[in-house]
Amino acid sequence: MIIAHISDTHLGAMPYGLKERSDDFYDVFNEAIEITIKDHIKVVVHSGDVFDSPKPPGLAVKNLYAGLKKLENAGSKMLFILGEHDISRMKDVPYPLLLGEMGFATYVGDGVSHEIEGINFIGFSKHRKSEIDLLRNKLSELKQNHGKNVLVLHQGLTEFNKYAGEIQISDLPTWFDYYAMGHIHEPGIKKFSDLKGPVSYAGSVEASAGFNVVDLSGDEAKVERVNLETARKVFKFEIKYDELQKQVERILKEISGLRKKPIVTVVVSGKNISRVIVSSALRPVNEASLLLQVKFEEEETKGLMGEKPSDLKTEMLKQAERILGKVGVFAIEELLPLADDSEAMANRLWEAFENDELG
Repeated sequence: MIIAHISDTHLGAMPYGLKERSDDFYDVFNEAIEITIKDHIKVVVHSGDVFDSPKPPGLAVKNLYAGLKKLENAGSKMLFILGEHDISRMKDVPYPLLLGEMGFATYVGDGVSHEIEGINFIGFSKHRKSEIDLLRNKLSELKQNHGKNVLVLHQGLTEFNKYAGEIQISDLPTWFDYYAMGHIHEPGIKKFSDLKGPVSYAGSVEASAGFNVVDLSGDEAKVERVNLETARKVFKFEIKYDELQKQVERILKEISGLRKKPIVTVVVSGKNISRVIVSSALRPVNEASLLLQVKFEEEETKGLMGEKPSDLKTEMLKQAERILGKVGVFAIEELLPLADDSEAMANRLWEAFENDELG
């Protein structure tokens, strides 16, 4: 059997408050569904965060329903678990479960084996930090089934991301043929000597612009990546301020001719950066982008004395004499100590003038 593994669709998300960004999530989800139908894939496994919010907007529910209906009409079905974005902290029924109870999809996040054509699908929905020990106990109590087995989880594995890690590989039962993971948005696949099959994060469908197709027909699961054409491109450019115009031309060349206007971040580094000049130079980039974000990394400019000398007063006198002659030395040596006493400073200045000390 060949299955599709998708995750973190976050339907209903609207980054930056832009409708175009909300549409991006619907576009990639619908494209993924269309590809699975075209390729005659009969099972789509969704490893959590179907929606971006426990109370999704109506358009998000409509898009999910339409996708599930297309799968049903093609003789395919979706199996799913819940991610933290699907689960309300209030005691309420998550929206994906409602569609599951209506028969449009099958919920497999209850730890019970769901067998389809000799493949056993077992999953657990998101367990929060306070529930991790409970999840470990549930995983340790699972019994191996005959045939092929797929585990579906929405948790961070330390071996993939130490910062997002909630559990470790050692917490997983060893006998599954494929571990369908969700939660971490960066796609990745790894094999471990202690586990029978590969562990894979399908990644966020929108952010990673793709999903997994898994062939379970052989002795070992084979995973291929499917790229989605409707995903909006995201670029980050690091440019030098003194090469501004040249770099702008390069950016425009790279972001032109795309299906959708991209999201662009430009990091400008250099000395004495003029925000006005940068803004003016990047105007064509802004017009060619859905969203342009500009960041500045100002390089420190050394003063006349360069690095701080060990004898600051001596260096100040030296530089003052070099630039201003005797007047500079007089200002440093005579007037600076009197800065807090304006009357004394005025008297000393008049004395120097009368005695022709300033040359």
